Amino acid sequence: MNFLFASIDAIISNYKGEIPLAAYLKKYFKQHPKLGSRDRKSITEAVFVYYRCVAFSETKTPTLNTVYRGMQICKSENNYLKDAFEKVKNELEQPTDFSIQNWPYYIAFTNRFSAGIQQDEWLKTLFSQSDLFIRVRTDKAEVKQKLKTANLEYQEIRTGDTAVDCFSFKNSTKVDSVLAPKEFVVQDWASQSSMSVLMDYVKDNFYAKTKATVWDVCAGAGGKSIFWKDQRPDDFLLATDIRDGILKNLKERFSIYGIQHFQSLAVDVENSKELSQKQKNQSFDVIICDAPCSGSGTWARTPEQFYFFKPEVLAGFAEKQYNIAFEAQKYLKQNSVLAYITCSVFKDENEQVVQRLVENTSLKLIRQQLINGISHKADSLFVALFIKA
Repeated sequence: MNFLFASIDAIISNYKGEIPLAAYLKKYFKQHPKLGSRDRKSITEAVFVYYRCVAFSETKTPTLNTVYRGMQICKSENNYLKDAFEKVKNELEQPTDFSIQNWPYYIAFTNRFSAGIQQDEWLKTLFSQSDLFIRVRTDKAEVKQKLKTANLEYQEIRTGDTAVDCFSFKNSTKVDSVLAPKEFVVQDWASQSSMSVLMDYVKDNFYAKTKATVWDVCAGAGGKSIFWKDQRPDDFLLATDIRDGILKNLKERFSIYGIQHFQSLAVDVENSKELSQKQKNQSFDVIICDAPCSGSGTWARTPEQFYFFKPEVLAGFAEKQYNIAFEAQKYLKQNSVLAYITCSVFKDENEQVVQRLVENTSLKLIRQQLINGISHKADSLFVALFIKA
């Protein structure tokens, strides 16, 4: 088993957080093709356990000691890995037990969490992987029958008045082996819920019958755009992002799901001149501004980001978020709605940015809330709705 421990130690010693951990592991395994499927799963489990736990250790302990103790706290179900450690446990120095209060920024961040989430409760979620969530796009009865036939366990979870098509599974569930691509979208419960907040408000207050023009400012892979178009397929949608590559991915997904009446555009929304040139004076009934952020609400999925987090980056994120939302709101029609969304749990990126927008624009805040996904083993997101007065 020495090769297993050697790989774990080598990965953790050399990984510096420059790319997502999942991508780094994929690259490592490609360079070491002799590692079998069971080995790769075990190494992945061990490395993720390490990053879930190491920030909570009072003293610096050897990598394998941290992994061994962390597997117990994270309730690892990898028997192959547990058996490997069982054989050498007497050789391992036991680390000081982990405590969330050992997080280096625990005291400094006591009052920096958004209303609706508790620091201790949130930190404890980092010890376990979040669940897998999908949104069903086709007939639910048929989807349920397929899942039942395949003996896939799931839970159906409400996300709002408009959308009740959210199913949750254990993270390792191979849903795509049972359902066709067009039948579902992988989208976290909190992400679906943030769009339900917007959709429910629009349904109650605007555009009950008329077609709307919608701008997804930082569209990424298009999850929120797909949500909107599934609810209102005839609306015109503009999807923008600073990256051409990610928009290519978006268009491929749109093709799979049969989405029409849209335009995609690569643009730096912070650049007022470039935005003006490319937007060509378009205005919108709805603007979705899912701003780039620390991603702290998703760190249970990406614990390496938690480990490498530095508080000073929040100021830069907050400035970028404000700039993007400020430029975007210039293209919002009067008496129309803008949704500001982040996947952050920190006030710096949430309420404080909202306050700046209220103070420096004609936007009127309608509501803001932290969508707490802890009870569902989901992400946590923040959403604020504005009307342009």
